[in-house]
Amino acid sequence: MLILGLAEWWCADTNTFMFPWGEVTIILEDVIYLGCFSVLGASFTTPLDDEFIDTFKCLKIDHKNVRLRHRRNVSCSSWMEYFMRNGSALEHEAFLALWLSRFVLVRPQNYIGIKDFHVAIHLSRGMRIALAPVVLACIYRDMRLLQNSVAEFMKLESIVGLRFISCHYDLVQMWVWERFKELRPVPNDLGRGEPWSLRWNGVTNLKVDDVRSALVSPGLSFLWRPYVIISSNSVLTNLYKDAEQWVVVDSDAVESFARCLRAAE
Repeated sequence: MLILGLAEWWCADTNTFMFPWGEVTIILEDVIYLGCFSVLGASFTTPLDDEFIDTFKCLKIDHKNVRLRHRRNVSCSSWMEYFMRNGSALEHEAFLALWLSRFVLVRPQNYIGIKDFHVAIHLSRGMRIALAPVVLACIYRDMRLLQNSVAEFMKLESIVGLRFISCHYDLVQMWVWERFKELRPVPNDLGRGEPWSLRWNGVTNLKVDDVRSALVSPGLSFLWRPYVIISSNSVLTNLYKDAEQWVVVDSDAVESFARCLRAAE
């Protein structure tokens, strides 16, 4: 219900939530910390070199074979079963294609997408790919679709036709918990070097009777800098400063933070 309550305030023109008290949105910084996706590396659309075209064609043939065998779209389970039994030399690329479809791009019904094969091949060769912008774009797209479904539902006053479409709804859920203190459960303690999302692993969801009223409440506090940990052991304390200062880009963490601040298309 929290995700549906958010969708009511989504603006597809600006990819932001237009609350009565202000305009906010999910940003690259959220995707980096909550999803552990990189903002550094080559573009998702980087084409394959000629030497890898044959690998791409072989994966397409495997995809066709699985589809013909099961007479339906290729699911993650049928894809795994196929490669676990045939001893293919492309098992690594196949696994990465499954990971992309299931956990990164979240394809409908967990289908394996041929359009992801080039990225799987890049990753299998050790190329770093900037997946954070792609995940963020998917969230924006599916928030628009969900908002349209909610609007149609309210128009018809019927649950018929209401589709819950949300790519990485877990990231959206964690974004709410990070940004709105009044709507969050008690987070777990986070140890040094542990993924930020572990703060919300296994927590008891806070029951909110009226999500809409909670989101538009004038007294609701929105945290603009939720990822600042008051701890000398946290690398984040070196990235978030109260005063302006020059910072030397000498690590991936600093460069990633800079990418979040730099204007880009």
